[in-house]
Amino acid sequence: MKRRSLLKFLATAPVAAAGILAKDNKKEVFLFDFYLAGFKYYKAPAVYRRLKKGDIVILKPEPDNKYDEMAIEVYTKSNIKLGYVPMEANIVPYNLFKNDIEVVAKIEEIDLKAPDWEKILIRVYQRV
Repeated sequence: MKRRSLLKFLATAPVAAAGILAKDNKKEVFLFDFYLAGFKYYKAPAVYRRLKKGDIVILKPEPDNKYDEMAIEVYTKSNIKLGYVPMEANIVPYNLFKNDIEVVAKIEEIDLKAPDWEKILIRVYQRV
């Protein structure tokens, strides 16, 4: 690299780095975790061996669910439905969505030997 190019790079690097940091300097605060409900009724059995710890999953409210008006569906990033947040644990994420609070959910653990209702542990964080 020529001296002029190096000096130009060094002069602009802090500005570029500051721009990157300013875009998303949010932290993730742990809220709760849950085991995926409905594992065997959706696509989880077909894809769970390809999932890994740290994978982000998408939580989507399902207000038209005939069994639970606070139902929260769980999808992979590629839009494959894995199951649900269990009914006994969905009041917190339901209220977070209702109040437009940003959350992120990640796979915390996959236990291939566990019973279906304990195969996938998902951890939910609030982005602040």
